[in-house]
Amino acid sequence: MAKVGGELFDTVKEWASKWTTAGAKNVLDASDGPTVKKGILDTSWAVWKEPDAGGFSKTSDVSYPGDAVARESAHAQVIILAMNPGNDTTRGAWSNFHHSWTSRDQLLAEACRDTGLQGALMTDLYYDQFESDSKALNVSAAASGVARLLDIIGVSGESDPLILLSGR
Repeated sequence: MAKVGGELFDTVKEWASKWTTAGAKNVLDASDGPTVKKGILDTSWAVWKEPDAGGFSKTSDVSYPGDAVARESAHAQVIILAMNPGNDTTRGAWSNFHHSWTSRDQLLAEACRDTGLQGALMTDLYYDQFESDSKALNVSAAASGVARLLDIIGVSGESDPLILLSGR
């Protein structure tokens, strides 16, 4: 049976902890080379702070609005899947897809606002490759990303989620 809301939120939080350490090993710190950054969750929810009256724009705050908002609308009927987390090594818990205009996340936030996408689970295929240049990704790691995606679908209880691909 599919989990939603707080039940799904708690399940995914527990699930993500087993992938976080593996995903953290490739985070780069520009000042002194490769380092391990613990506590970075590469999975999140399609929830953002409320936009201005005109919707989300380049100046909108698209940071994660907090657990209470995510718990209320969390679902895995749709999974928004991007390629990889980029070079952002300062992310905190549930911060994936909650960045700035440089990541163009305002566009995703606006596309999800007041639709069935709001509250959807979000993650990356190459969850452990912190790289902005998609041409530099190690594509041999795709099998691990697919296995991880199938695992999260399994723990969500969704029998047939829609997987929405994001990126270029």
